[in-house]
Amino acid sequence: MKTTTALFTLALCVSIHAENIPGLMPVDVYLNLEAKGFTTEKKLAGGTSQQFSEFICRKEEGLGSFTATAYSPKESVSKVAVVSAVVQTAGVSEGEMNALASSFLGFIASLPYQGSEPAAARAWVAATVGQKKEKVFGGVKFQLFANGATRILRISMDAPEKPAAPVIQKIQTILPEAGRTFADVVREHGQPTIRDADTGWAIWPGFKVKFKDGAVVEASKS
Repeated sequence: MKTTTALFTLALCVSIHAENIPGLMPVDVYLNLEAKGFTTEKKLAGGTSQQFSEFICRKEEGLGSFTATAYSPKESVSKVAVVSAVVQTAGVSEGEMNALASSFLGFIASLPYQGSEPAAARAWVAATVGQKKEKVFGGVKFQLFANGATRILRISMDAPEKPAAPVIQKIQTILPEAGRTFADVVREHGQPTIRDADTGWAIWPGFKVKFKDGAVVEASKS
């Protein structure tokens, strides 16, 4: 079973500047999946030109192919920067496809990390699988993608793509002033890469802003 190159590129994209998901380790991913019958392939970056080690868990079951990959920075294989989970199906209806994907991707969404919200994350996957959506749980970004018979969940601290250089330069030198609304900041800098409704913090490339009652109360460079 095959998927589009664009989806795989987006799901597997890992910036060398990516922050690690706090408290999540590769063993949390592959040991939990091995208990469910998955096999793990470990591609360690040590001694190579690769920037990330890969822990790839795979399983073929019925009409579905299930893969989850944890990416660890080269200097520390006990940490995880990105988790990508992919479900591919063949010969099933869209409803059956989403049901298969919901079970697996929902399990991946419930992996433990510092500040994780497993029940809420799993419920969100079940409600939105099959769509292109994103949401923040405990400061970690969850992204869902769908194309044909493929469903993808990407878990990371950062968005896979960054704005163009002129925008980066602008936000690095001009911080939003106190009292500006969220809509004002979005008009000037675009949507944030991460927004946490519980803490009020929103993060853009180069700076972060805390909002209270929809207005800026604190801004700093990151």
